[in-house]
Amino acid sequence: MLELSFEKEVVKTLTTGSNQWVERKDLYGATPDQLWTNFRDKLNNNNYAKLQGQPLTDTEFNQVKRAIEVRTPYEAAKFLAAENGIGKVEVERDEAKLGMVTLELFWKANVAGGKSSYEVVRQAVRPQLAGTQDVDPDRRFAVTLLINGLPLI
Repeated sequence: MLELSFEKEVVKTLTTGSNQWVERKDLYGATPDQLWTNFRDKLNNNNYAKLQGQPLTDTEFNQVKRAIEVRTPYEAAKFLAAENGIGKVEVERDEAKLGMVTLELFWKANVAGGKSSYEVVRQAVRPQLAGTQDVDPDRRFAVTLLINGLPLI
């Protein structure tokens, strides 16, 4: 019971007063697919003009996912260092006439405001990985922080 109380207190602290975090109760117990969908929605909205009003296709979004995949803390630090303070990724559009587009993922200058969004998700779930022998098949994260839809795990 102490863990649940602590979890609730962390969320309350982050979401009250002058803090800009918003609890996403609709994502309580979210799966990785639900978190990716949330990120994709934010990416499409934040880059609406660059995408010329045409949201990313599944193939295009998979390019984004591959581009932001990091395996080491060093790779994560390089990604977060962001050229000119803007985290970007290039995507080749499926429709040839649309060509390449550079999407903006985050803006260091907008920390604590601007275009950035700050969300808190409780009890996100990572299902057991296929082919593993985990004793506890599902992993739960008490509190997950999302900036512009990207989980900070």
